[in-house]
Amino acid sequence: MSYRGMFPTDRREFLKRVGSLGALSVLGPRAVQGSQRTSASAPGLGSIHWSRYGYNLQNTRFNPHENILGKDNVERLKMKWQFDVDVPIETTPVVIGELLFFGVPGAVYALNTRTGERKWKYEMASTTARGQRRAPAMGRGAQYYEGRLYFGDSAAVMHCLDAATGKRIWTQSVQVDTDKTRP
Repeated sequence: MSYRGMFPTDRREFLKRVGSLGALSVLGPRAVQGSQRTSASAPGLGSIHWSRYGYNLQNTRFNPHENILGKDNVERLKMKWQFDVDVPIETTPVVIGELLFFGVPGAVYALNTRTGERKWKYEMASTTARGQRRAPAMGRGAQYYEGRLYFGDSAAVMHCLDAATGKRIWTQSVQVDTDKTRP
């Protein structure tokens, strides 16, 4: 499978995408305000929560509530299930309760953490307006909050999904017009 055209090759395109996703960090809280919530609680809420890249806002990558895994039992772990996709998974998964969310080029999946069963798949338009293959920018950007999953894609479009169903709540372009920002 070719990934040609999927990632920016020139500096301007790279800066455009990074700037657009950076805009989300400023607009993110405002985008959440005033929108109706479709899921009142976390889907299948259990004891496992890893709602964002790095675990928490301090990016500690440490879950203080984890008390099962340790150096004494890690060697005895066995694979419980496997889920195959035809492209590399290059994102950090988000785990809330019994749902695991991850993205691949063109789609986002939700799986049952106990069985590996696919709960839903959200498919984006396969290419951008410039003909590039669209990929979720979930590596660091996926965020679960109050029943919703938020992430950006490689076309500088933000997505908000109902985490329980995978239904789109809204999308918003955060594309920056770099021609207007030239000195």
